[in-house]
Amino acid sequence: MIQFPECVPEDVTFMVDSSSFVGPDYFRMQLDFLKSTINYYNIAPQCTRVSLITFSDGAYNQFYLNQYTNKAALFNAIDNIQYHEASARYSTEALKYMMANSFSTLHGGRNNVPHVGVLVSNGMAANSDAFLQTAQQAKLSGIKLYTVGVGTGGHIQQFATAASSPYSRYSLVADSYSSLNDLSYPLAYRTMGGM
Repeated sequence: MIQFPECVPEDVTFMVDSSSFVGPDYFRMQLDFLKSTINYYNIAPQCTRVSLITFSDGAYNQFYLNQYTNKAALFNAIDNIQYHEASARYSTEALKYMMANSFSTLHGGRNNVPHVGVLVSNGMAANSDAFLQTAQQAKLSGIKLYTVGVGTGGHIQQFATAASSPYSRYSLVADSYSSLNDLSYPLAYRTMGGM
């Protein structure tokens, strides 16, 4: 296993599906995946900062980049996130919220470090065209956009198209939630600049 750098200055925003298409058990598995990924980071004000958005019938900010400055506090916050079930999957709204708020200096965003967005879901966006247009806007704004798709189906290709290029680097796929944690290491490695 490749050794990670001791400190990588970057701002990372995770966007996690909490719609009824996921369900409470798989929602917790997504959060466990985030913790497994974050465990590879050096969480500190001068190194990696993390924020989190959940989405279903809207985008719900859980915490900003400057709220938790160590791993223990971050994990505790993730463990306390409530499942917000709704029969809608507005991943487009999560992307919009990320662009408008997550990386602002008010909320801990830094101008001189990479801005990374990571979208995790098991299905298609409510409006495919709007989703892909918003993803393109995010990428044009300088955000490195990773997608993590769970399962098989049309959403996997949609996610690959939404992700930054090359898709082979920025789009990851887990066959099922039980294998999601297998992507923690490659995702962390790639977001920190490795291939």
